[in-house]
Amino acid sequence: MGRIRSFPIPLPPLQEQKQIVKKIESLFKLCDRLEEQIKSSKESSEKLMQSVLKEAFEEREKEIF
Repeated sequence: MGRIRSFPIPLPPLQEQKQIVKKIESLFKLCDRLEEQIKSSKESSEKLMQSVLKEAFEEREKEIF
């Protein structure tokens, strides 16, 4: 571990670091929005599937009786 500490690690200038952080925060916000859209779409598709199945079974019951 001591040898690793002796290696210089280049860092970008502070202004560039701030831009990188800003971009990452922006991308995280986008990911959060996309996650919410996926969740909403999943809930909608589940409701639609339930509705379709309910209608299919109701039609089937009408045919039987």
